Formats: sequence, structure tokens, C-alpha cells
Amino acid sequence: MANEKYGYSVNEEDYHGLFDSREEALEEGLETYPDEDVIFTAKAVHPSSAQLYPLCADDCIDGANGQLYELCGEHSEGHEIDQTKEQQDDLDDMLQAAFVAWCEKYKMQATCYYVDDVQKHERPASTEGAEHGE
Repeated sequence: MANEKYGYSVNEEDYHGLFDSREEALEEGLETYPDEDVIFTAKAVHPSSAQLYPLCADDCIDGANGQLYELCGEHSEGHEIDQTKEQQDDLDDMLQAAFVAWCEKYKMQATCYYVDDVQKHERPASTEGAEHGE
């Protein structure tokens, strides 16, 4: 993808930079940490609103059933919301779509990144001495 970004790390925890290619990230990592034998590169990924969605249909249905009990007490027993897997999946999709639309409307998008597709790179062996016949 044209808008993918990459970073580098020496400890697989703290990643630096937003480079246009993995190769650029690796080059910068090798230059910045000349004493490190291993550099890690990874794709920097913005979490999507859908990935941040905190609820599920179970939570909503459990909450609704709890509210039903609060309102009706023991008279609510046997009248709780009971759903099929298909109905639960449909509610999940609807709730997630509403959350994503809300995030987009108010421009509440994540501005941080997580890493994906981590690759380990060994520092190439030095060839300076070999070039001079040493």
C-alpha cells in the first residue's frame, strides 16, 4: 500500500520513525545504532475505530437485562432478553457501525500506532578490511 509506514527498533519495544519503506527504516536504524548487531523493522499501523470498539452485544444485552431487573425486580425473571447467535451478531455489527460513525463524525481517531509484521535484521558483516587486502 502506498501509505504504509515503517519504524525501527533495537529492543522490539520502542520503535522510531515513520519511514516510507522498510529499507529506509533499516538504514536509519543501522546508522543511528552503529554498535547494535540486530535491528528490528515493523509496519506502523493506526488502530481503526472498529478495532477500538469496546463493547459487544453480550455486554449490551446483559446490561439491558440488569436494567430490566432494576425496574421490575423479580417480576422480570423469565422475561429477560434472549437472543440467537444470528441476532447477537447482528447487534454486534450495528453497535460497531454506530461507534465507528460516531468516531468519524467527531474525528476521534487514534493518533498512535501499533507494530505489525516485525522483521529481524542482522547487521551485515564489515568488509572494510577485506577491500584493502587485510
